[in-house]
Amino acid sequence: MIKWIKEHKYCLWLLYFCFYFPAFYLLEQYAVPKYILECSFDNKIPFIKEFIFPYYLWYITMPLSLLVFMVKDKAAFLRLCFIMFGGMTIATVVYTFWPNGINIRVPFEVNDLASAMVAKLQSIDPPVNVCPSVHVSSSVAIDMAVQRSALFRNNKPVRVISFVIMLLICVSTVFVKQHSVIDVFWGAVVSVALMIVYDHVLKRRSK
Repeated sequence: MIKWIKEHKYCLWLLYFCFYFPAFYLLEQYAVPKYILECSFDNKIPFIKEFIFPYYLWYITMPLSLLVFMVKDKAAFLRLCFIMFGGMTIATVVYTFWPNGINIRVPFEVNDLASAMVAKLQSIDPPVNVCPSVHVSSSVAIDMAVQRSALFRNNKPVRVISFVIMLLICVSTVFVKQHSVIDVFWGAVVSVALMIVYDHVLKRRSK
C-alpha cells in the first residue's frame, strides 16, 4: 500500500477530508443561521419519505467514485477532486461568513423504514448550512467526471445510470425537506463554474 501511494502521489488529494470533516462538524454544531432561505417552490414540493433512499445513496457514490477514478483514471480523479473539493471549500466559506438555514421541514409519522431513516437524518443533520448544497454540488461533480472520463467513453449504460443517480440525489434533497430549491440551484452552479475554471484555466496552464 505504501509503495502504491508513493507511485501515485496524486491520491494524497484525499487528505482534504482531514480538513473538511472537522470544519463541517464544527459548523454544524456551532453555526447559528442568520439567513433563512425561502422559496415559493419549496411549499409546492410534497414531502415524499421514499426519496430518503436516493438521498443516502450519496454516501455510497461519493467515496466509490473517488476510489474508482483514483485507481483507474488519474485525469478524471484530479478533475473530480478539484471540482468536488472546491465545491466543499466554497460551501464551508459561505457557511462561515453567511450562515444560512431553512425552515421547511414538515411533521410526519415514523411508521416504516423510510420514515425512520428520515427521522434519523433530521436528528443528526440540523437544517443549517444548506446553501450551496454539498449533496448537490458533489453529485453533479461526480456525474460530470463519469460523463467525461475516458474510462466510460464507450459505456453508455454507465453514463446513463450515473446521470439518473445524480438527478435522483439532487431531487431527493428537496423531497425529504433537507434543502430548498435555492440550495440545489447554487450547488449545481458551483460545480459547473468550477468545471469551467478547470477546463479553461488550469488545464490550459498544465499543457
